Amino acid sequence: MKITNNRIDPRHLRAEAISIQVMLPSFDGAEDAVVVQTKTLDVSSTGLKVQTDQFLPSGYIFDICIQLKDYPKKFLLTAEIKWCRKITDDVDNFHAGLEVQKALGTDYRHWSSFFDNV
Repeated sequence: MKITNNRIDPRHLRAEAISIQVMLPSFDGAEDAVVVQTKTLDVSSTGLKVQTDQFLPSGYIFDICIQLKDYPKKFLLTAEIKWCRKITDDVDNFHAGLEVQKALGTDYRHWSSFFDNV
């Protein structure tokens, strides 16, 4: 099912596993990268809506890894957090919008072309 909601590209309802690297390791090795496991609510060639139990600050750029159920390859992408909102008062439960970036060294082209056939 496709969704548009004033977005550039059609959205597709998909519940997919996604890992977001939320902190780069320090140069001296004192801190490890923190990875947040989330799930997608919808995806498009240029963005993702995710559900997570951690707040993701707007404007930050993160590395993400996503494995689609109907595609054998994991996608390694870079995305900017465009917004993040708490969706319930009693637990840490957030929805966030991520914009996929055209970054060198990522799978952006493969990700984008995947949606040409969906």
